[in-house]
Amino acid sequence: MHITELDTTDLAALAERLAGAADLVFLDSAMPHAKLGRYSYLAADPYATLVAAHDGATFAGRPLDGDPLTALGDALAAQRAEAHPDLPPFQGGAAGFIAYDYGRRLERLPAPAVDDLGLPDAMLGLYDWVIACDHHRNRAWLISTGAPETEPAAKAARAAARAEDVLARLAR
Repeated sequence: MHITELDTTDLAALAERLAGAADLVFLDSAMPHAKLGRYSYLAADPYATLVAAHDGATFAGRPLDGDPLTALGDALAAQRAEAHPDLPPFQGGAAGFIAYDYGRRLERLPAPAVDDLGLPDAMLGLYDWVIACDHHRNRAWLISTGAPETEPAAKAARAAARAEDVLARLAR
């Protein structure tokens, strides 16, 4: 894991600098509450994406047989690492959405009358870097995990390279 403390906690400004990055996720806690609004997160460029629609699912661009969330869980288990205790709890992993209509995969429900939005039932990216902000401590870090590499030296090299790339994009 590669960790860099940032000199700003303004994740909205950082998100603007990353505009155009693939699958940008900004989980902003606007509440100044010590438990309910303590952390905000920013990530982009997932190394794999899960998309589940009513007509099938893909994972990392390939058709997926079986349960999409089981496949996602297996991918996350392969990257399981000990969380750094002094940092916000989300230090990389899956982020995205699971829509209400995903429930049709879990139980028998009537089909919707019209698919007026055309959105997938679920879309989750696997993110190997995240900018995590602790509003209570007024600090933010870039955390890069090195996923999807599994061999320690390759994982460390990827974590450092990805962090360097993100910091360069933020500096532009």
